[in-house]
Amino acid sequence: MEKCEKDDLLPALKIVNDDVKSVIYDTFSEKELIILKKEIKDIGRIRLSDAEAAQLRIVNIIRKLEKEGEIIVARPDELV
Repeated sequence: MEKCEKDDLLPALKIVNDDVKSVIYDTFSEKELIILKKEIKDIGRIRLSDAEAAQLRIVNIIRKLEKEGEIIVARPDELV
C-alpha cells in the first residue's frame, strides 16, 4: 500500500465492500488504521466515477509491481 497515493487510497476504499476493506486494513498498524478510517470518513461524499478511477490507478500499480516481480498476487484458481 505504500506505493499508492493517499489521494487514491481514500476514495478507493470509500466504495469497496467490507471484505475488501478488511484485507486492506490488515496491512496497517492499529494507529495507522485509526487515522485512515478517520480520513475516509472526513472526505465526505465523492463521485462514484472519481472513486472508480482511483481504484483503477491502484490496480494498475498492483499489476506493474506484479510484472516487475516485486509482489505476488494470489488468485483463487492458483492456490493449492
